[in-house]
Amino acid sequence: MFLSDSHCHLQHYRKNNSTSHIDKIILESVNNDVFHMLSVSTKLDDFERFRIRSDLKKYVSFSCGVHPLMIENNENFDEILSISRDKKFVAIGETGLDYHKNLSDRNMILQKSSFLKHIEIAKTLRKPIIVHMRNSFKDVYQIIRDEGIESCGGVIHCFTGDKSQIKLLLDLGLYISFSGIVTFQNSHHVKESVKFIPMDRLMIETDSPYLSPYPLRGKINKPSNLKYIAHCISDIRNIDISIFAEQTTKNFFNLFKNINSNQTLR
Repeated sequence: MFLSDSHCHLQHYRKNNSTSHIDKIILESVNNDVFHMLSVSTKLDDFERFRIRSDLKKYVSFSCGVHPLMIENNENFDEILSISRDKKFVAIGETGLDYHKNLSDRNMILQKSSFLKHIEIAKTLRKPIIVHMRNSFKDVYQIIRDEGIESCGGVIHCFTGDKSQIKLLLDLGLYISFSGIVTFQNSHHVKESVKFIPMDRLMIETDSPYLSPYPLRGKINKPSNLKYIAHCISDIRNIDISIFAEQTTKNFFNLFKNINSNQTLR
């Protein structure tokens, strides 16, 4: 079985500027059938000193961008463009809108401006965009529709919306990714949503080190826990786990085309 984690944050495991801990996490993931991980940027200095042992690099790819809650007034989008030209960066983001806490006009304007800049970079480089969407569907949808997101493609990560939202997002050609939230015992609406998505547009992610799936709630999440999410969704959809793993991995490499899938196999 071959699983692909479409959204994790390996850089957030750093301890005392040591990468040995990250190496162990990657090896543990591979030993649990997770053969590729997309480590997603939340700010520009995420990967400034980030290194992976040479024989483990084939299991990891990167994105470049600034999370909507980490945007600053003087954000350097030219640097995002420059970094993202490197072939090891296969996506732009994560970016998007997050209205969970701060609904001030200034904050919303700043987030929207950043989101638009990220989309512009994604379209320029023809690399897919990773969209963060929290309590902000209306504005996110309007922006990605008006900006022609189809020209670069992308994925809505950690989706928790409903069927009506899914239909609109699918019509724009987007993939939709589910995290450990789908395993939570009170996430009935997410379980219903995951039934509605065509298998060729569905992805899975851990969003680790956050959002540990059931039965590991309260513990630090890891990409190796992707199997809990895969088994949960395959059970919900009544699909054999091996078929589910094959299709979601195919979706992963279809979207992130710059990744050489052959190099990740043992």
